[in-house]
Amino acid sequence: NQDPSMRKGLNTFSWNLRYEGATEFEGMIIWSARPQLGPIAPPGNYKIILTVDGKEYNSSIDLIKDPRVNVSDDEIDIQFKFAMEIMAQTDLANRNVIEIRNIKNKIAKDLKNKSPNRQKKLNNIVSKLDEIESNIYQVKNQSGQDPLNFPIKVNNRLAYLRKSVESGDGLPTKGSRQVFKELKEELSGYVSRLDNVKLEIEKYL
Repeated sequence: NQDPSMRKGLNTFSWNLRYEGATEFEGMIIWSARPQLGPIAPPGNYKIILTVDGKEYNSSIDLIKDPRVNVSDDEIDIQFKFAMEIMAQTDLANRNVIEIRNIKNKIAKDLKNKSPNRQKKLNNIVSKLDEIESNIYQVKNQSGQDPLNFPIKVNNRLAYLRKSVESGDGLPTKGSRQVFKELKEELSGYVSRLDNVKLEIEKYL
């Protein structure tokens, strides 16, 4: 969604019916998914707030499912909530990639001011950060064709899982929930390793 125009006169705003997506980072290449687009909003009543010169104008709309879809609103809502869970983990993965890169940039700037022994320790830490990052995201991706040559990592696998879950209307399958459980646990392991490395960094920066 783009921000509405602030020009004088009559303006229109089109909602693509999607929630906010996962955080992006510079150079991110994801195979066969668009995690920056959030899940599609389920049927329900939605509040609209227009703020002009500090004054709020409120209204609401009813979002109704396609009458050709033979699935209950409750089932669509369950599907939506599961998609949001997956999106949240994708966002967590991407934010950790950003954090890792920020830490490495800080180390690179401070490295020359450290003693040889501390430089060695910090270089070892950077290697650990590189390993964690490369498990979360396929760092070898430089173009849209590279995922054909290099295996996708956990953030891409999460993004593709959500695409699969949202490919139709209905309850998530047991298989998709099992895959999500495994990916969530895998990501949790990388996040824990990063937390440990950050504690180690405090000794040398």
